[in-house]
Amino acid sequence: MFNEALINSLPINKSKSVDKAILAAVVKDGRSFGDFNRLGIRQLIATVVGTGYRIPSRFQIRRKLKYLYQVERQKLKDLLENVNYISLASGIWSNKSGDLYFGLTDHFLDDNFRTKHNVLIFKKFSGTQCKSLCIKNSQRIIEIKD
Repeated sequence: MFNEALINSLPINKSKSVDKAILAAVVKDGRSFGDFNRLGIRQLIATVVGTGYRIPSRFQIRRKLKYLYQVERQKLKDLLENVNYISLASGIWSNKSGDLYFGLTDHFLDDNFRTKHNVLIFKKFSGTQCKSLCIKNSQRIIEIKD
């Protein structure tokens, strides 16, 4: 089905661009690391990008996500370092299946008096973990500000 003559013919800058798009899909859509190695998705990517593109493995995606998490966490720390007044909002809710979720957001005004906010924590957990996880995660985010 795939034209073997075209393997490795995708330019490196295009390949990196597709890698970033896959990573963004994992983050934004909550996709599984292995979703992009399933036959249907591989065929779709080969059709759109060309057969010269090699999809990153789940381990490569996980490694890139760890790095991206550290970079974004540092950006958030740097941003919040200059915020004098901040409001934290938390929420706990469940879906139809009974899965529980905990969310923590910050809210503040920037130097131009525009409202800014960030999702600091978004966790899924069981009911028995509720109290301890809420306390632990709230304390973790307060430590970032300190």
